[in-house]
Amino acid sequence: MRHIKYTLLWATAVILLSGCVKDTIYNTDHPSEAKLVSLSTDWSDRGAEVDKPVSYTVATTGMAETATAGKITLDKLLEAGSYTFYIYSTASGITCADGLATVATVTAPQERQEDYIEPLPGWLLAGTQVATLEKDTDYDLTIQATQYVRQLTLIIEPDGDAADHIAGIEATLSGVAGEWNISMDIPQSDAVNVAPKFALRISGEYAGMWIATVRLLGITGSRQKLTGTVTVTGQEEPAYLESDLAEVLAAFNDDKNTPLILKSGVTVETDETAAGFTATIRGWQQVGGGTGIAN
Repeated sequence: MRHIKYTLLWATAVILLSGCVKDTIYNTDHPSEAKLVSLSTDWSDRGAEVDKPVSYTVATTGMAETATAGKITLDKLLEAGSYTFYIYSTASGITCADGLATVATVTAPQERQEDYIEPLPGWLLAGTQVATLEKDTDYDLTIQATQYVRQLTLIIEPDGDAADHIAGIEATLSGVAGEWNISMDIPQSDAVNVAPKFALRISGEYAGMWIATVRLLGITGSRQKLTGTVTVTGQEEPAYLESDLAEVLAAFNDDKNTPLILKSGVTVETDETAAGFTATIRGWQQVGGGTGIAN
């Protein structure tokens, strides 16, 4: 009888203990993964002449989605871990991947060997955010976009009777960035060149002056030079043109929302020691009230 009594007591204890075991409680229906439910974008950090993007890309490891609204529903399941999220507006002439923006290259003018980039790409707005995602959790992220392209306008005013001699201006601006690291907000590669397309302004403000506008991701290095030629009426050989812009462009990367307008004069005169004419650019000055000038 004593043996049976102890046996029954032990069996009862096992039943009571087993009744205390509970199922694991999860917060979501994806206990082993994180879910990116939605992502909101803020496009307010842009210049007055730049429109809100019509479309943009949301990208991170293993994901790339095209969106057209300020807030999009994603419902993406991701492994737990640290992620770098990017948003890129759709900009003509610029491609973005893995946090790197790259301007398209173009054929070098006059068969030159240097690398040249598209002078008027679209406006790139982009943003990034690092987030650590935990499993069994839903996330709603917001990313602030920043303007990564700045407009530069160069105005050349002929001095004296030089206006009567100039038939055209062709030039190259060196020391510009062809690639930009969005995460670090710095140029990514060596300097390349861009060819501003100068045109004579016939009427209105700046009439009689030669104007060119480019859009740049930024400058890089310490050598920004404008070099080229001035075609002189009645002369077979053009006059050589060279001007150092390193000082006036030193802070170019700091305020991309504000267009930069630089103006200088050019003197064209007969060169007594060589055939033809010479063109001399005097110092550049910033002008305008922070709005761009259309070509």
